[in-house]
Amino acid sequence: MHTHCSLFVLAIRSPQTKQKYLQRFGYFLDFAKVGTEKEKVSSVEERCNMLAELAKSNYEWLARCIFNYLQLLKSRVESKEIKASTLRNNIKPIKLFLEQIEFEIHWKKLLRGMPKERQYATIVPRNLKKSKELQDILTDGLNLLSILWFPQECDLVHGTI
Repeated sequence: MHTHCSLFVLAIRSPQTKQKYLQRFGYFLDFAKVGTEKEKVSSVEERCNMLAELAKSNYEWLARCIFNYLQLLKSRVESKEIKASTLRNNIKPIKLFLEQIEFEIHWKKLLRGMPKERQYATIVPRNLKKSKELQDILTDGLNLLSILWFPQECDLVHGTI
């Protein structure tokens, strides 16, 4: 018979990902105080199974725990203790676990307002004119690359070798 935790672990392919997911899921279990108070359960597997039982018996409690955990992570992002990508990575194991035990939760509502990972643009000096100067710099860079990497005469910009 499969336990809730074994279904969770089975869904993770990479050993490194498995290690990180279990570690991050443990942080959530600690936050939710699952198996830490009177039960004193030490294994993550037992704590996962306890969370699954608690979730099925008390939906509101689990939703509140996840919401509070997200608020904690968000405040840590805002105080620059962690990055937005770390927040997203800490959510992934929780989402996977709940998906594996077939527990529906409205993630879209919970994640609304959470910081997004930054999309970095290519850095271009401000005083550089957009079209002709940038094109000349890129062309010179490609020509230099072709000289360094290809011993024969070639022009990568115009496609001649």
